Amino acid sequence: MEYEFIFNLQGGDNFRDLGGNLTNNGVKVKNKKLIRASHLNKLTDQDVTVLMEYGMGKIIDLRGLKEKNASPDKEIPLIENIHIAIFDDMRIPVLDNGFLKELFPKIKLLEEVLLQHRERMLQVYSNFVTDETSIKACKKIFQILLNNEDNGAILFHCTAGKDRTGFVSALILAALGVQHDMIMKDYMLTNQYLSNKVEHTIKKLDAIGVNSKIIHKARGFFMAQEEYLDKSFCTITEKYGSLDIFLSDKLDLTVKERVKLNEIYLM
Repeated sequence: MEYEFIFNLQGGDNFRDLGGNLTNNGVKVKNKKLIRASHLNKLTDQDVTVLMEYGMGKIIDLRGLKEKNASPDKEIPLIENIHIAIFDDMRIPVLDNGFLKELFPKIKLLEEVLLQHRERMLQVYSNFVTDETSIKACKKIFQILLNNEDNGAILFHCTAGKDRTGFVSALILAALGVQHDMIMKDYMLTNQYLSNKVEHTIKKLDAIGVNSKIIHKARGFFMAQEEYLDKSFCTITEKYGSLDIFLSDKLDLTVKERVKLNEIYLM
């Protein structure tokens, strides 16, 4: 699909409206209802104006408490900011100066982290649909979605807008019946926003003498990978039987509520 609105902001990247995605029945997701994003702590006043004029009505912060307190969202008057942590601890390495500053002096530890990252991330994506904190968070998110009939767009974000935001976006789109290939395309689009940042990090790894083979593997370290998101949906099927059963039995979404979601978020 061609995205109908991607935000060009001064202090934020990886911001986009989920509108325009097609369901299996050929119906589009509405614009100005669901915005996925990365961190909000560097937004400029002009960025805030852009988001407000677009119709942002509510913010959901998916980060853990420690992350949230370390880099608080920019305060936006009259916009409710709801903190719903997907995990209550830090399980996903975030590509930021703090992470790099901590590990760069410890080359052996850094190399070990990079080599173990794939298995770690597969576990994280499995945990998205098995961890009770994550499941409770998703329940809360869907209840907010159900009570957003006339209140503008909901913006939800983590730090990079890649894993937690990527999973929540995928789950919402799947619940709306969006085609799987479109869900995956939206998820992978994040890599366009991260590529420059990752290449900058790769140069740093090379400069401090990290093993070249590990550097080659590290190119995917901070990127979205199809197998990660597939792990979430495969785990749903293996553990619960189907997405519909997961939504009804674990997230407590009734048939009536599924219909209401469609009415609110589909054209």
